[in-house]
Amino acid sequence: MVQPVANRPHVLSLAAFFLLAIILTAVVVGYLSWYKWVTVFVDGHPHEIVTTASKVDDVLSGMNVQLLSQDYVFPPGEQPLSRGMGIVVIKAQPYIVNYEGNTTEVWSVGSKVSDILADAGVEYYNHDLVVPGAETTADATNPISVIRVESELVEEKIILPYATRHIPNYSMYRGQQRLRYPGRDGVIINTIEMVYHDGQVAERNVVDSREIVSKRDREIEVGTISSITRGNYSIRLEKVLDVVATGYCPGTPGSGCPIDEHGHSQCTGRYNTGRTADGTRAIEGSGTLNDPYIVAVDPRVIPMGSLLWLEFPRGRVTTRHGTIIRDGFAIAADVGGAIKENRIDVLFDSHNVAWSFGRRQVRVFVVEDVEQR
Repeated sequence: MVQPVANRPHVLSLAAFFLLAIILTAVVVGYLSWYKWVTVFVDGHPHEIVTTASKVDDVLSGMNVQLLSQDYVFPPGEQPLSRGMGIVVIKAQPYIVNYEGNTTEVWSVGSKVSDILADAGVEYYNHDLVVPGAETTADATNPISVIRVESELVEEKIILPYATRHIPNYSMYRGQQRLRYPGRDGVIINTIEMVYHDGQVAERNVVDSREIVSKRDREIEVGTISSITRGNYSIRLEKVLDVVATGYCPGTPGSGCPIDEHGHSQCTGRYNTGRTADGTRAIEGSGTLNDPYIVAVDPRVIPMGSLLWLEFPRGRVTTRHGTIIRDGFAIAADVGGAIKENRIDVLFDSHNVAWSFGRRQVRVFVVEDVEQR
């Protein structure tokens, strides 16, 4: 009977221990069920949180994380919180997007340019230009541009103007010219790809070229003979002209030229003073170097004062008056209202002789220098 009484304190100790263990266990279980450990990643930065919150939103609110509608949160804010949960928050950034003449600000959490454009609702095609490239990492400090690219094929007619080539002719005199070929412009049709960036021409690429008409240059033969020998004279030439010659008289008394009621002659009009335009006495010459024929010229073709050599077919002009003029020297000393371009007027003392001279072809050599051999 003594033995049970002696073990009684020991039994009480064991009971107290077990009771304490039960209480501690209950406290631990309650604590673990009430408090939760979670990790919140905000833009990649981790935050260890012990919380009694029940939802994701409650955790973020307790951390004073200000959210925009464009921010990314995972798991969603309404999801119940569980122990050891990881929460990811990516804050949206503002990007500038340029397209079709518009500038738009868009907030996005995308990592690539294509993500930003998708959030901005901007569609683009493979041939459009995206700057920076659609697959590159987006940078909020640099604007994103979408350039609309379009193209079309057009035909363009190109005229290739012909040039003029001068071909020496060693059987013609200096100053003489003869047309060998009139010349023909070339024609090319180019097919051009026109590339437009946002409606403006950015490139012109020739994709095809067809020659419709071949170009051919104009060809003119030019004389090269620069000197002639006539009698005892060696004559160096400036140029040679084939002209039409007519005859006239000075219109002075004794020339036989008809005079009107105003005293004007038929040949020289009111200039029947016996002098030429440069003041030379209007007297028929003999065609020698010292006594040349006097001719009226167009100064735009033959300068006044030029020494000339006249050469007629068969070397002379013969009329019913006989031989009235032979090849010889002449001086450009007069002008006339009817003497234009390649035409000259030869002075004769007699109106009848001048009239019988008529219209003649004559070759005029404009003399640069003359030497007696």
